[in-house]
Amino acid sequence: MKREFELLSNSDEAPESVKKLVRLNYGFPLKSCNFRLIELPLEVTTELKNSPDAFVQIKSGDDQKRSAVLCTNTSSFQLQFRENSNSLLLVSDFNGAVIRKNADIVASLNGVIELIKIQPRLDTLREMLEECEAYNGMEEWNGKCVEWKLIETKVQASASEIFHALNELYAFEIEVSKWVILDRKLICDILSLIFDTATLKGWNCCKNIPRNELIQEMKSDCEENVLVRVLELFADENEMNTEFKLKEYEIIRVVGESLLEKHCNSQLISKTQIVSESQFEKLWKDALPDEFCIKWDALNGLAVVVSTPAQRYVEYFPRHRLAVDAKMRFDAMFEKKKSWTRAEIDPYLSDLSCSVKETEALLKKYCKEIKSICGVAGPTTYQARTVLRSKS
Repeated sequence: MKREFELLSNSDEAPESVKKLVRLNYGFPLKSCNFRLIELPLEVTTELKNSPDAFVQIKSGDDQKRSAVLCTNTSSFQLQFRENSNSLLLVSDFNGAVIRKNADIVASLNGVIELIKIQPRLDTLREMLEECEAYNGMEEWNGKCVEWKLIETKVQASASEIFHALNELYAFEIEVSKWVILDRKLICDILSLIFDTATLKGWNCCKNIPRNELIQEMKSDCEENVLVRVLELFADENEMNTEFKLKEYEIIRVVGESLLEKHCNSQLISKTQIVSESQFEKLWKDALPDEFCIKWDALNGLAVVVSTPAQRYVEYFPRHRLAVDAKMRFDAMFEKKKSWTRAEIDPYLSDLSCSVKETEALLKKYCKEIKSICGVAGPTTYQARTVLRSKS
């Protein structure tokens, strides 16, 4: 058979299709366990081609419930095996698009690994940072922090996603490649000093403020490197780095969260100390410059307003305290509040889905949609599909 193949494929009279035939040697045993074929989506191949600094990194799961992920510079993808009905044969001596006439099959693959884009898995990052005491000043801090090398290895997310999360956590690079969370009270104290300095100097908090002059005015009241980090988080600098403009929305959010932790935290206060919506609004306004206007959507994913026959009160309900498991999260949400609008519920699902389609699927699976009450049309709300048993 081997001789006949060689004579046929090398004959001048053989058709072109036959001349292009390649004889594959199917030997045993095949090394199927030593190879894995990963199918890269267009987004990844485009990034690898167009960016000279682009790379991919596979990060293993921290337990059996979490599969490995592949991370590029900017995105994260779950690795999922997809079985093929036909075997894929891996051939040796492959050179570009040319295979020599006589090639050996070195492995047989029964499927490929496909990449599914996911939200970055950042709960590990928060856990690592929260194990260290938040930085509240050099004299009182215990010195424990998290090294970047450990973060990069353990957190299943791209570098870009990790750095974005470090900003959202108000983390501070206290030494080269060593990170710690800034104490929220310290942040608010520094922001308050910025407001006071701006008032004293006649600067409008909603307009450009001279950067170097502010730092000179405040360096005796706080550490300069901490002040610079706070400005990075809560201000936009101009191209010349000479002036900055405060980020109103971000400041409103961090001040609001600080007040929620202190006055509306059910883990720290009793039900007799609940803060009504109007009381919280007053506390919030008093903590901000007159030029700023409070926006309740700044507390998305941080707080819920619960209605009772007597009043509406605010409760601290941060998304990061909820389970990563979708069912457990919905159970906790509906235990806290029976009915949710779409604007209220979306921020609590943003880390579970990558698209509107995925969010819609979660809502369809775990919620029932209410469009009218007693036949009267109203705003669409979402309630639990199953009745939750109250805790005894």
